[in-house]
Order: sequence, then structure tokens, then C-alpha cells
Amino acid sequence: MKKILFFVFLPIIASVINAQTLDTTIGVAAAAVSGSLPRNSTVVMIEFETNSEELANHVIDEMNHNLVTIGLIRPVERRRLNTIRSELSLNTQGDIGDDFAQRIGHMLGAQHIILGSISSSGNQYILRFRAITTETATIVWSFSQNIRSDTVLENFLRSSRTAAVSSGTGGGQTQTAATPAATTPTTYKVGDTGPAGGLIFYDKGNNSGGWRYLEAAPADITQRLYQTSEAVSIESQRAVGTGRANTQAIMIQANNLGGGFGWAAQACATFTLNGFDDWFLPSRDELNFMYGNLHMRNLGGFSPDWYWSSTYGSNDGSQRRWWAINFSDGGHAIHVGNRDAHQWYPGQQLRVRPIRQF
Repeated sequence: MKKILFFVFLPIIASVINAQTLDTTIGVAAAAVSGSLPRNSTVVMIEFETNSEELANHVIDEMNHNLVTIGLIRPVERRRLNTIRSELSLNTQGDIGDDFAQRIGHMLGAQHIILGSISSSGNQYILRFRAITTETATIVWSFSQNIRSDTVLENFLRSSRTAAVSSGTGGGQTQTAATPAATTPTTYKVGDTGPAGGLIFYDKGNNSGGWRYLEAAPADITQRLYQTSEAVSIESQRAVGTGRANTQAIMIQANNLGGGFGWAAQACATFTLNGFDDWFLPSRDELNFMYGNLHMRNLGGFSPDWYWSSTYGSNDGSQRRWWAINFSDGGHAIHVGNRDAHQWYPGQQLRVRPIRQF
């Protein structure tokens, strides 16, 4: 629960330490969140959004060090977080989404989750943090402060700028786009080639939640796939913007069931294209926009066949049913998605088209 004192005190702090260094500002943020959250709360800082993994690790370590020193709230041991991240193949500097952060918070037994980011503003940078509750994902504390560039920050950013671009090779499937990746314009319209070489099929019109556009891969993943190979279910989410959280939820269960190799969600989560590896299996509504905005305009090279979504449909005994859309006529239906369904109605293999948001 927020304390009224925090709202009175923070503007005074901000005016006094405006444009301080990175580490100094992290210390101020640690003091602010320590005074805002209930005493002895268990918290975990899951991610810091930046292009530099070294910077993300530094900020998380500094935040934890300051929280331990202040002693009002208890940060989760970094080693436990790293174990979970390794199991889920997550890094520290990406945008994992509040829904997925909640799930990690539950796994670590934390009451609150701290997320952060850095962005540029003229000759300065803006450091932001927010805390959400593990139970409801409600934002209970936020912090925004200008910081000035110093040796520590510039070394991290310089290292990130000069690092070689990843080739995207590894355990996932890799495709080469029929057309090269686009030069990033200021804005896109539906049908444009996106940054990863796919096709833009949805424009939200704003950057709320850290993304505006949805981009579909330029081709299907080569083989048809089962949705899962075991009895897996998640909370059903169909809206635009939920496919990523759906895929992450499936992958939590997949990593507890041998890795989920050959599952539709796993194939999307490990897919890489032109160095981009942030793909996921679309939700039902995201898949429907792909059908209407691309396929109905003869874009994207889709087959007149069924495509899996990441939206869970229903459970009938050992049969786990998932929503799919027929790209021959736009029809929606629930299909048995797991291979181990009853022999008289075996699981079905449908087509898969990964998407990403940015």
C-alpha cells in the first residue's frame, strides 16, 4: 500500500538530486521503494529494459545491494532469479510483460515485483522503476528521474553499441526472409515490411505497454505442429496484446515437461529471423487480424488451412482444446491440441505463423 508521505517527499528529492549519476539515482529509488512498500515485504527485481545486458545486470545488482543495506524490504536472492531465468531462457534486459512477471514473482514467493527501464532525453537519460503486486499486477509504486551521463553509464552503452549483431543461430528454427529487413521508419502502416523482415498486420496507434505494432513472420514454420504434446492448459486470453503472455505461460509448463520440443508455442518462442528472437504464438484475436489484414489482401503467403492460436479453449478429459482459425474462410473452431488425446480422436497438427510486437 502506498504511503502518502512518499508522494510529498519524492518531488523534494527530485528537485534536489536532479540529473545525478546512475548509481546515485538507483540508491534514491531504492530508498523510495523501501519507504513505500509494506515493511518486510519480499520483492524481486526481474528485469531492466535496455539494449545492454551488462547494464541491466548492473542496475539489478545495485538495486538489490541498496535494498539489503536499507533493510526495510527483502529482495529475493539473485541466484534464485537467475535459475528461473535460465530455465525459461530469459535475459535481464528484455520486456517480458507484467503478466509473465507475475508468474515469475509467484514462483519466487515475492509479494512485489520491481521492473525498470532507461531511455534517452536530449543530453540526459531518464531512469524509471515501478513496482507491481504479484497477486494483481497493480502498480503500487513508480519512480522517474533524469540522470546525467557518467563513465559507468557510457561504458555500458558503448559496449552495447559496438557489440556484434547476433546471427540468431541456436536451438530454435531460423528463417531468411524473402525480402531483407526494412530500414526502421518513423511509422508503419498495415502491409509494410517490418524491422524483422515480416509484415505489419496491426497498428494499435500508440505505444502503451511498450509496443505499438504487430509483425507476422513472412512464412509459416515449415512443418505442421501439435499445439502441445502433453496435457497443458492456461488461462484463456484472446485479446490483441495477449499472445505473448499466452506463449510465455505455455512455456512455463513446457519447461517443467521436458522442454516442449515440437510444440507450436515452443517453435515460436525459439524462432529467429534476421537476428530477432522475440516471436510468439498469436492469440485468437491477433490471429484473426492477421487473417483479415494480410491474408484477405493476398499478403503473407498463407495457406487455405487451419492455424493455431495460443488461446486455450476447453478441457475434455485428457483432450486439451485450443482455438484455431481456418484461413480458407475465416472460421473459428476449437481443436484438440495435445498429441496424447484419446486414440479415437487424436490431437491435430495445424499450421503455425509466429508474430512479434514492437
